[in-house]
Amino acid sequence: MKHFYICILFLLAGKIFPQYTVKGKVFDAGTKEPVPFANVILKGTAAGASTDFDGNFIITTEKLSDSLIATYIGFQRATIHIKRGVSQTINVPLHPISGGITLTEITVKAGENPAWRIIRAAVAHKKTNNKDKLDAYQYEAYNKLEFDLNNIPKKLKDNAAFKPIKFIFNNVDSANSSEKPSLPLFMIDTISELYFKKGPNGKKEVIKANRISGVQNASISQVMGDMYQNINVYDNDLIIFGKNFKSPIADNAIFNYKFYLEDSLYIDNKWCYHIRFKPRRQQELCFSGNMWIADTTFGIKRLEMSIPMDANINFINSANVIQEFDRVDSVWMLKKDRIVKKLSFGVKAID
Repeated sequence: MKHFYICILFLLAGKIFPQYTVKGKVFDAGTKEPVPFANVILKGTAAGASTDFDGNFIITTEKLSDSLIATYIGFQRATIHIKRGVSQTINVPLHPISGGITLTEITVKAGENPAWRIIRAAVAHKKTNNKDKLDAYQYEAYNKLEFDLNNIPKKLKDNAAFKPIKFIFNNVDSANSSEKPSLPLFMIDTISELYFKKGPNGKKEVIKANRISGVQNASISQVMGDMYQNINVYDNDLIIFGKNFKSPIADNAIFNYKFYLEDSLYIDNKWCYHIRFKPRRQQELCFSGNMWIADTTFGIKRLEMSIPMDANINFINSANVIQEFDRVDSVWMLKKDRIVKKLSFGVKAID
């Protein structure tokens, strides 16, 4: 009888629970651009995830539900049917909310905006969190600079400069894809080692590998040369395309921005505050967007922001900045930096 009980214990300990994986991408249904940091959850369970820098997510669970829910501020909630009992890949389109967001009635009592405490703490900790305080550092970087053409007019398709690759225009359609239809014209891939040391000429870059591909055109190269913008959110003033924008954590940011504390959550095992921001006054050179500020250190963990439509920058219809940081020793180092700019210029500018 004693041996019988021992066998039962071993059988229970050896029981295997199946693991299912649900992965995919969340993107804007209109622009086809990825939506970073969206919340994705399996309905009726505690299994969920947040999308990464490129809108991708992955959920591993022992129990599947019948549907997947994706939410993000400014977009309608999306519910997608999923199959039970199998791992699967699901792409989730989010549709922007038209006519604004309707809120239920609330009672507002006198008091300080709860987001201000967090913003003041982030400003007070800027010198501690900013990598520029270091005497020296180095890192390996991968840079990709890409110039794509979309909304291609017929007049441009018939242009003599594109005659050798005219057949490509017939294959640009990607209506059934999660990516926005576009024609890649120019691309630069670079792997380099960057060295920084305080003092004059203290920055050095050693190119380890480099590749240039696409249309070799002087006009395109000239435009590409001004595309990269080195944006450090810890600076008070950010120079973008020759214009001076105020950082959302500038020393006097509360006088330039309206802040809203939206949520708090764990990101990479760090408790963060989600704060939405927008310019306090119209036609002021400030950004609109969201940032996630880590508790205790008050460093920027994630940042997404866009320039205002009335910034009046030549050829620039819109520009979006998405950055992600990791804490290394006592500072927050930039981990990923994605800048998407939409340009608009006549056909003659590319002749």
